[in-house]
Amino acid sequence: MVGSFGNIYHSIDNLGTVYLQPNVNKETLLKPKLHISGGGSGVPLKSPDFASSAKSRKLYRCARDTSKCDLYVAYDFNTTCPSCSKVMNSEINFVDPPSTNGGYVKGVVTFMVMDDLEVKPMCTTCTFTLLNKFNVNKFEALEEKVVDLGMDGVC
Repeated sequence: MVGSFGNIYHSIDNLGTVYLQPNVNKETLLKPKLHISGGGSGVPLKSPDFASSAKSRKLYRCARDTSKCDLYVAYDFNTTCPSCSKVMNSEINFVDPPSTNGGYVKGVVTFMVMDDLEVKPMCTTCTFTLLNKFNVNKFEALEEKVVDLGMDGVC
């Protein structure tokens, strides 16, 4: 990918896990499946609600308490255990992953988007690196610009 869209892609690809919510798969951002109106299938760009989907599912394991049987779980209580061929009908507790609050990045992290659409975390080191890159010596010449991005465009 080239140009500004390539910059977005590479910025996300190089973004460290320290900035992302736990259990977030970066591939859903790098290779999104778009939903085409009127047909087709795909994943909406809104992040999944992990907590609500996890609470609606029950998991089952084999009633036999052996180390080989403990390796398997199933969504259906009629599933046959691959280890002993008994029915997996013993319900187990599912622990919800941490809430993502509907996003991919941690809430306390702030990002800057450059005019070439490169995305960088706002941290002291990143800021000084950027100032050096553009040979900025007079800090009073800097100006903060906040741009809201939405479904209707840039505001």
